[in-house]
Amino acid sequence: MTNINTNTDLKINCVPSLTWYFLKMNDARLKWQKNEGAALTNAVNADDIFIENNGSDGYFPKDDIQTIFDENDYARISVSADKNEEKTARICFDGTDGSKAAKLCVNAAEGSSVTVYITFKGSAFLAVRTYTVVGKNASVKLILTELNDENGRLITDNDTLVEENGTFTVLRFCPGTASTHVQSRVLLKGNESKLISETAYLGAKSQKLDMNYVIAHIGKRTSCEVKANGALDDNASKIFRGTIDFRCGSSGSFGNESENVLLFSNDIENKTLPVILCDEEDVNGNHGATIGRISEETLLYFASRGISEEEAQKLLTASISDAFCRLTGDEETTKQIIRRTRGDEDE
Repeated sequence: MTNINTNTDLKINCVPSLTWYFLKMNDARLKWQKNEGAALTNAVNADDIFIENNGSDGYFPKDDIQTIFDENDYARISVSADKNEEKTARICFDGTDGSKAAKLCVNAAEGSSVTVYITFKGSAFLAVRTYTVVGKNASVKLILTELNDENGRLITDNDTLVEENGTFTVLRFCPGTASTHVQSRVLLKGNESKLISETAYLGAKSQKLDMNYVIAHIGKRTSCEVKANGALDDNASKIFRGTIDFRCGSSGSFGNESENVLLFSNDIENKTLPVILCDEEDVNGNHGATIGRISEETLLYFASRGISEEEAQKLLTASISDAFCRLTGDEETTKQIIRRTRGDEDE
């Protein structure tokens, strides 16, 4: 790998198992500006001293995201919980000026519970890496909300290790403003470890949303549930890659991934690549996607109540963000999402 220069091409979001090259889904290629330093951060209840971890401890191969952090300054924040401790933190990463980077480490000791609310802001280039270790019988929940400006560009790379009987939950909201590249790699190493992942997105204008989720099942009786629900309008483009990898020794494990997409325009680009890899016999893996426009029956139903097609689209879009808000159960996150999606400062 080479050092990052201004407007250097990056190759990221690589899938573990290649598909046809002409589909242009095996990876993402993008231009990224040279890192100009640490992202501005605002953290509540984070560690006083940075406590680093290695995430999945090098299980997943490196890609070009690593070069952003190799020889440049970046913000360092960690949130840690001791054995049987409960902890909640809020962190905002701001890439308002230039090209900035940050690293977050989340450490959950045995039997602990950690919840971190993370927001991303800015109108320029922002790259954030998150390394998470979920200890035995511990639980970690990350709630990520994008508040970037329309011209912003965001890369988030999440690398997680889950130990025996640990639970990792990650909830993400993409409101259709910044162009975003998301990579989430989870290693279910311990027996009966669990992943719950839900993403809500609203793609609009010329936004590009590129997602790559890779879940490796190593331990026995592990489970993952990966869901994505969204709507696309104008000339937005979206790629969703979801790979469930049952490795040898992961007997009794379960994995399910699903996506539901509403299409509101003829000029959008929508791609979905669900993949199940299997080196173990005694496993259960499922995947599926529902992609389509508002049915004529649904439009007729709305029309019978005096609701136009445009208003119906707004209602269905709002239902996606509302469902996500209920999922988080957090008042501050709900207010942020409502302000961004509806412009309602009073909610």
